Amino acid sequence: MHVEKIVSYFKNDKIKHFAGKPKCFFIQACRGHVEQGAVQTDNAISTNRNNGINNDTNLEEDLKTIYLPVDANVLLVFATTPGYIAYRDPVQGSWFFNKMVEVFKKYHKEKDIEEMMIIVKNAVASMTKKEGDKILKQMPCTWSTLTKKLFFKVK
Repeated sequence: MHVEKIVSYFKNDKIKHFAGKPKCFFIQACRGHVEQGAVQTDNAISTNRNNGINNDTNLEEDLKTIYLPVDANVLLVFATTPGYIAYRDPVQGSWFFNKMVEVFKKYHKEKDIEEMMIIVKNAVASMTKKEGDKILKQMPCTWSTLTKKLFFKVK
């Protein structure tokens, strides 16, 4: 079954009680049969992007009925980009899930889920598998329509 089909069952027009609530899907699966190679760079590129958008005002606050897009508040997290293999160690398990658990344990009290996923993506992208002369990599990816920052509630 395709991911889009699964997600369609949880969209805001299908389960109205979940409208406005985040729906997160974490998918550990290959998305193709190609092994992702590596590209050598001259130096590391570091970017710190801050979009600077902080819009706390909601134009629909004064309306009795709030209309949400059907696709609003969905987060899809994939172990790899389309077309590529997702790796797992026979003993340690999935590269992706291991790093995700590690990052969530460390940062769940201070960072939102999308910030943590950037750290996960960087950690997995830093991992390497060697097969002969080939250097193989994995690049997790996300698709998000979250409308607010999502933090894990600490009890």
